[in-house]
Amino acid sequence: MADMHMGRGSLCTAMQGFMLWAIGGRNSHTFHNSTECFHAGQNRWTWGPSTNTKRFAAASALLHNAIYVTGGFDATMYTATAERMDPREGKWSPVRHHLLWCCLMPLSVITVTVIATAGAGNLTFREGKVVLSLS
Repeated sequence: MADMHMGRGSLCTAMQGFMLWAIGGRNSHTFHNSTECFHAGQNRWTWGPSTNTKRFAAASALLHNAIYVTGGFDATMYTATAERMDPREGKWSPVRHHLLWCCLMPLSVITVTVIATAGAGNLTFREGKVVLSLS
């Protein structure tokens, strides 16, 4: 697998078809709002649109071809904001729903609603669906 443009930890990811999106994160003392997209068929990373908020340890999910990201630490405080990006539009927009404040907030997708759940859990992607398993 090709190297990312920028090394980062505690980022969130979302799978969309054969593309892996890497969102936010941090390296050393720098918090990021940048995104990168891995194109599996070409084994390369490209820059994506930056989120409106820097996000370290946020949560993400894919719903109806749009990527949602919520929570995390923005370098000064934990945030309860959420953003949505449709890769065809190429920009992030605020989501106007009130979500629970939590740094590591797992997301679960039920029909067409994104619901935030507080607590520990793992997100996996199986057969194009987000699966949340709580610990």
